[in-house]
Amino acid sequence: MTSILNRLEKLALDFTDTQLTGSAGLTFLTSAARHFGFLRDVNGFEPCKVRDRGASDQANVWSLIACLASGRGTLRDLDDLREDRATCQALGLDIVSGSRRMGEKVAVPWNRRRMTPAHVRSLRSMATRLARRLTPTVIAYEQARCGYVPLFLDGTAIEVTGERFEGAAQSYGDGEQYWMHAAFVGKLQVSGRLASGTTDSVGDWRTQLQEDIAPVIPEGAPVWVTMDNAYYRGELVKALDAKGWSWSISVTNPNTKRPVLALVDDEVPWTPLPDSKDEDVYDVWHQPAGWDRPVRYVIVRRYLRPSGDGDLFPTYTVIATSNERVSRATVVTRHRAKQGWENGFKGPLREMDLHHPPTGCFRGNQLYYTCGLIAQQLLVAIQYGMLPSDARGCGLRPLIRDVIGTVAKLTRSARRGRLAFGKGNPKLDWLLQACEVHDAWWRLAPG
Repeated sequence: MTSILNRLEKLALDFTDTQLTGSAGLTFLTSAARHFGFLRDVNGFEPCKVRDRGASDQANVWSLIACLASGRGTLRDLDDLREDRATCQALGLDIVSGSRRMGEKVAVPWNRRRMTPAHVRSLRSMATRLARRLTPTVIAYEQARCGYVPLFLDGTAIEVTGERFEGAAQSYGDGEQYWMHAAFVGKLQVSGRLASGTTDSVGDWRTQLQEDIAPVIPEGAPVWVTMDNAYYRGELVKALDAKGWSWSISVTNPNTKRPVLALVDDEVPWTPLPDSKDEDVYDVWHQPAGWDRPVRYVIVRRYLRPSGDGDLFPTYTVIATSNERVSRATVVTRHRAKQGWENGFKGPLREMDLHHPPTGCFRGNQLYYTCGLIAQQLLVAIQYGMLPSDARGCGLRPLIRDVIGTVAKLTRSARRGRLAFGKGNPKLDWLLQACEVHDAWWRLAPG
């Protein structure tokens, strides 16, 4: 076997004037934003700037979204984008604000006189309009795949590190936090609201349901909402019942599980759970205190053996559901799909580096996280609209790594730019179809 040292060759090192970019896939982000009308909508973003110089507010928003979509979630990544002229041309950006200038706009608390709630609402309404244009494709795919429209509601703590974070509050641990309340239709995130740390764990769910979620789901769609124990609330499920949506909730709090398990009779026949060797199911009816009606509870029993040779003892999983027609096994199967949606929720936070807020200004953080919401939506637009069908099963990481993060060379000929992708990309078939769709979309009128 030949040694690596014997095969190693000293390479001559040099520099080139050729315009190269390591984020050439952002040109597909531009195509999706143009095709689905976001680039037209962003022109209506309420301006923050006082002086008409440098990059516009619209360009600042678009550059933030592009950075987040490429997996770079810090303000200093704007400095790299600013020097990458090939990528700027693919994004239609002439001037890009650096991290210092952008920090003055969104990071400094005294700038809240410029950064008002109207700016956050303006950008959030754009996200809702974009989601409304994308959901028909996602809903059609999910209905063909599983027969219903999966809607996932969840909230997670966003930890903050450092001092002087506006709106942050003590978390369950030692640090401080914000709350992020999100909603997903399939893989598409249709809502993402950053709330102060003093907010309830489910936030203002009424506003979120009315303004973000309901407008993007067509009337009569067979929706199944999955939630965790924090959403075990009578008023919330009453609102879902009024819309005709089925729902299921994990009942994990011992105080709320106790009256349900008390209804279980050891003499009743349990039904073996299909595709499981050691689980049985049974259901009961119970009306929690303050609720307007009884609801169905599907209970999953499993026997576990403690360490050693002790006797088996049962453990119970309790799922509250509004659907009275489907079988017990179907309720369990649909609700357990929640774990997959929870992993999908981690995608935008992890892949865009959004686990920690980038600024000390609360409204600036709200604006930043709304840009992350739009970046996720545009990535899903690429996934469902520009790539082969086998790409729909992946998360954000392959999209960012193999599509957005591909290398290309920018050249000009006859006053036209040409972006040449490297053929060494492992997902060359994805890029080929994306290029074909890109050309087709570009021939159409935008939006």
